[in-house]
Amino acid sequence: MYPTLIFLLFPYWIYAVVTNITVIGTVGCSGKKMAGVKVELYDRDVLSYNDKLATVTTNRDGSFVLAGSENEKGLEPFVLFYHTCRAAANCWRVTHYDIPKGYDNRVFDMSLVTLDMKTSQAAWTNVTVTGMFVCGIRVQRKGIRVELWEHDIFDPNDKLDETISAQDGTWTVSGGEDEFGSIDAFILIYHRCGLERTPHCHRISQYWVPKRFYNSVYKMGIVGLDLYTENDTSWFDPNDKLDETSPAHDGTWTVFGGEDEFGSIDAFILIYHRCGLETSRHCHRISQYWVPKRFYNSVYNMSLVGLDLRTKNDTTWCRNLDGELTQW
Repeated sequence: MYPTLIFLLFPYWIYAVVTNITVIGTVGCSGKKMAGVKVELYDRDVLSYNDKLATVTTNRDGSFVLAGSENEKGLEPFVLFYHTCRAAANCWRVTHYDIPKGYDNRVFDMSLVTLDMKTSQAAWTNVTVTGMFVCGIRVQRKGIRVELWEHDIFDPNDKLDETISAQDGTWTVSGGEDEFGSIDAFILIYHRCGLERTPHCHRISQYWVPKRFYNSVYKMGIVGLDLYTENDTSWFDPNDKLDETSPAHDGTWTVFGGEDEFGSIDAFILIYHRCGLETSRHCHRISQYWVPKRFYNSVYNMSLVGLDLRTKNDTTWCRNLDGELTQW
């Protein structure tokens, strides 16, 4: 009996590794979003030609989604933008951005890509920050504004993203920047922790993002807003206009509005009129009346308001010969 030899042939592609690359973003020029910009995704090859993985054109709102794949590991992807932003007449520009390492089989969000500046194969830096807010022992459930910024020495700082904390106090901001060299990212948190007794004031807490978390996720965890940072500032909130109207032919009027301030609110009305100033053609008065708190969430009926009487905060404004409005 002769032995039987069996040869098994396995196709080489069984061992191949498919790597997916997805890039999203929005293209802008001079503060406006650009439609119709061609965007190409490539994988850099050292020994052969670069491989084109995908080509798209930006939508009407300047957004784009590039998705491609390659049968190899350790890709070196980059993106090319073909556009006319700040280009000479009848000319095109090609802007090159390298994709940071670590985005294989993930989505790389370039956020807003500003094509105004000229790059020399600039590397895009992405920053993502997450956290949850706590004030004392109470979790701030919602409504706290968080902004992600990039610090510029010679130019104004660039806002990369902003969001509002969710019901459970959690939030995420993410953005990118195409600065030459390294960037300096920080977040600003607008809140009222510790200022509950001063309803018209807010605080701004600033935190720098450690550079080791660039192109990854900086998880701040629980952020205690009752602690003051080095750059913590407080600022006064201007009065909020809730409503305005003009009286009807019979002199009657109604104003209505609401506010979601922390703690109680202090409502008042301003009446702009010329009662008692009929001989002063260039003057008018502003009469102020406070709304009693017992009428909040109901109707405060002022009935007949005699404008010839001056209130404590009554002021008179007149225009001078130069047309400027001054208080008398």
